[in-house]
Amino acid sequence: MDSLSSAIHDLGWVLRRLPSDYGIDAEIEIRDSRRQMSGAFVRAQVKGLSGLNGLANGLTVKVGSIRYWLMSPVPVLIVAVVNPGNNILMPYSTLTDTRSITLSFN
Repeated sequence: MDSLSSAIHDLGWVLRRLPSDYGIDAEIEIRDSRRQMSGAFVRAQVKGLSGLNGLANGLTVKVGSIRYWLMSPVPVLIVAVVNPGNNILMPYSTLTDTRSITLSFN
């Protein structure tokens, strides 16, 4: 999560880690063009991966997790942090069956 925190800080935004991980790891507050706090938030679910090979077929996530994220009144970003290198990737999704969704990071 340190690499995500660093990237968010580089944007001038604020990352707040949540004390318990129940499907949401952090909250991000976005600053406006004058670097003032805007009151706009997103939440982040961080997936740590060791190497890009783990993303060759995408990342499969249970539909229950997706439903949980969709119920949030605040948009939820799913972020993959790939080590080594601390690359940060954002996915797009495809429905694979009724039990899971595959998130692709191409």
